[in-house]
Amino acid sequence: MTVFAMGFYFPLFYIQSDAVSHGLSKTFSFYSLVILNACSFLGRLSPGFVANRLGVANITVVSTFICSVLILGMIGLGSVASVVVIGVIYGFFAGTYIAMLAPLLAHLTDDMSELGARLGIAFGLCGFGTLTGTPIDGALLTSKNIWWRPALFSGIMAFAGFFSFSTSILLQRRRKRIQKQQQAKNEKA
Repeated sequence: MTVFAMGFYFPLFYIQSDAVSHGLSKTFSFYSLVILNACSFLGRLSPGFVANRLGVANITVVSTFICSVLILGMIGLGSVASVVVIGVIYGFFAGTYIAMLAPLLAHLTDDMSELGARLGIAFGLCGFGTLTGTPIDGALLTSKNIWWRPALFSGIMAFAGFFSFSTSILLQRRRKRIQKQQQAKNEKA
């Protein structure tokens, strides 16, 4: 979560500035953030309806992957259409990711008496990524507005977070499969 958080907030903080520096109007740039946040609202509501069927872990992995791709896609930002497309899609899947964090931690927890501690530790550590990622992006941007540097850094961090989510989920599935096999052997014996 910490690594993904280092890249996650780049579009939320910089989509307006990126749009203005690429020649789009300031009025539209303001609305680019509104579009992103409105779609984030929809993204926070919708996964609850399908999480039981698709699985919390699957939804989280897909949303982190799509967010990572779109963060890298901000390198090519330059027209009204590109800002709208990134704002709509990124906003929706960023909202989905936010909505699925706590259920994912609950899904990964075997002993529910540990859930509160795990949530606190996970979100506490996630705060470090949140606090460091955006200032690093600003330092990479420099006063010359070199947009590919922070987009590349954030995209790489988001992809690293995606891979860590995927790995933890695959390891948990493997562990559960091994536990089921051991239980089946014990029942036969």
